Amino acid sequence: MPCCSVAVSVSYAPVSASQRAVEPAGSMSGTVELMSVQPARHPDPAEPYEVIHLGGEAAAIVPLAELRRLRAVERHAPPEALEEAEIEATLAAHDEWVAAGCPGARSHEDVMAELLGGDQ
Repeated sequence: MPCCSVAVSVSYAPVSASQRAVEPAGSMSGTVELMSVQPARHPDPAEPYEVIHLGGEAAAIVPLAELRRLRAVERHAPPEALEEAEIEATLAAHDEWVAAGCPGARSHEDVMAELLGGDQ
């Protein structure tokens, strides 16, 4: 693992329709307009992988051999095991969200006012 953690923020500008017409299908063309790197928070010693933050999403730096192994396990796992793993991952993400103070959470009244047109 590297000695330092960083968080990377990237602003991506997609190609225009006229540019897309000359690009091959499935092309990932575009330009990176801004990229910034900030030190990440102190790593959690209980986590086996380094975590970075890209565009508001957290990502783990995983050795390729481990990624290939995890993909193989996923391909061969029975549907019930995959469902249980998805539930466990969702619950872990929710626990992290609660521990972070529920960022972005809105009150029930606020959401209902928006859904019902604000006059209710």
